[in-house]
Amino acid sequence: MIARLVIGLLIVVIGAFTYPGELIVSLATRIAPQAPAAAGPEGAMPWLHVAHPSGGRPYIADDKNRLVLLHGAIPASLLEFGPGSGPVYPLDRAAYQDGQCPPNSRTSRYPPLCMTDLSQMAALGFNSIRLPISWSLLEPQRGTFSTAYLDRVAQIVDWARSLRMYVIVDL
Repeated sequence: MIARLVIGLLIVVIGAFTYPGELIVSLATRIAPQAPAAAGPEGAMPWLHVAHPSGGRPYIADDKNRLVLLHGAIPASLLEFGPGSGPVYPLDRAAYQDGQCPPNSRTSRYPPLCMTDLSQMAALGFNSIRLPISWSLLEPQRGTFSTAYLDRVAQIVDWARSLRMYVIVDL
């Protein structure tokens, strides 16, 4: 019993000194009641920004300057892995309509990103996704942008907004 108490205390002390303030913020956000979502039509999300309090550390804040913690995942199905490899999964929005999802590819270890994936993430409490995209697929030829690729990115953003999830587009 005493050994467990000592180990627990040691973990708290190490946590407090390795990343000052993080442990306190983490504990405070876990016990604090969740703020209600900002009022607005379905899919409307408050704009996030970086707040810079005087004498404090910058943080991600909503339109009311409340701290926002983003919890999410990084799906990799829109990336190109190697020159000229092209997209692994279809870019046509129709391939993902009405809950459809292309089968996993043997050439990629990453599954396609579908609406059901985002729904499951939202059900688990995720409120964001970081969506990495490839410049080589966005602009396959110099000065020519792929409208199919942009439409696919827009489709994923629309799905996320309908689930009140933020999207961080990572180029």
